[in-house]
Amino acid sequence: MIIRKLLFLILFAGLIGCTQTTSKNDSKLPNVRNFDISDVTEISLTQDDTFRGSQNAEVTKIGDIATDEQGNVYFSDVFKNKIHVVDSFGLPIATMGRSGGRAGEFYKLGEIEVEGDLVFGFDEERVAMNLYHTNEFEFRSTVTFSSQGLNRDSLQLNPYSAQVVSENEFLVGFQQVNSPTDRQLYYYRTDNNAENYSEQLLTYPNKKLFVEQGSEGITIMMMPYERETLLQTDSAGNLYTLFTEDFLVSKFDRDGNYLEAWHYPFEKRRLNKSDAIDMYTETDVRRAIRGDNAPNTWPAVAHYFIDKNNRHWVATITQNLENYTWYVLNADGQLKGNFELSRDFELLAVRDDQLYAKKFNPRTYAEEIIRFYVAW
Repeated sequence: MIIRKLLFLILFAGLIGCTQTTSKNDSKLPNVRNFDISDVTEISLTQDDTFRGSQNAEVTKIGDIATDEQGNVYFSDVFKNKIHVVDSFGLPIATMGRSGGRAGEFYKLGEIEVEGDLVFGFDEERVAMNLYHTNEFEFRSTVTFSSQGLNRDSLQLNPYSAQVVSENEFLVGFQQVNSPTDRQLYYYRTDNNAENYSEQLLTYPNKKLFVEQGSEGITIMMMPYERETLLQTDSAGNLYTLFTEDFLVSKFDRDGNYLEAWHYPFEKRRLNKSDAIDMYTETDVRRAIRGDNAPNTWPAVAHYFIDKNNRHWVATITQNLENYTWYVLNADGQLKGNFELSRDFELLAVRDDQLYAKKFNPRTYAEEIIRFYVAW
């Protein structure tokens, strides 16, 4: 039997999908603040055409991007399971890791992060984190996540994801799978050695998978319009969830206690199946969307992350499906501004007033890193 690995196939996805968030004091969002997005300051982006970091490294497919305080840029090579480091001009400095199962190597390199003088690379297949020094760019250690330290004996939980909260702390997600459409996620904090886990902080269902039995095997994929919950943390360890159905951010403290929510009333775009089908060329994907029972509208939100300055970046799906409208929120939820950006640019990292995105170049048939300067 063939299981086809299409776009949106789930293999330890970096961002987590769900339909409802539960904390230790789950409620119907009693403390909701509403913000008006009808009159927002426009943010100006200027593309830096001199930055050539990924081109110098000869990488064809980029996974993730991160930066450090010195202005160095880190990005992952999906095919070679390697982290490249370039300076602020894009000149190569070093590489870390490679494909393999030995110390400092990766079976499937996922998200990367830089905190202090450490570089973190998440191995999605092993569900482990490789750590490297930023001074010599040498391997330091591996942290492997396991459910053995959890107080959930009645559940069959498997490690699923890990986010870097600080140099000494991770937020780890565990999954219980009953079926492709019934997958529950549980979140815990742990120390830098993954030896001591907190009590459960949050739990919610994972994003549903579309499953179809065809003549050539089973197609398993995530529909592009499927709702999900996106989870982020700030520098203080507070937790934020955003269910993409609406532009609404829920804030929890570091122990999973609900604090407040920020609501930004938003008119969602009507979903026409032809628009979703036209986004893909793969025959199986197009057929699956055509036969799916799709919702009436697109989700309000497509992407969400928090930068090093605790600013929230939210990409919304608007009437123009070729672009996202990005909103930037201050740490208190107040709107700082917005800007339009083509979907061709996948925004992955922000450092101060510099944005880093990846974009496919059809001339070189490779992905490139594009740097933007922000004028507030």
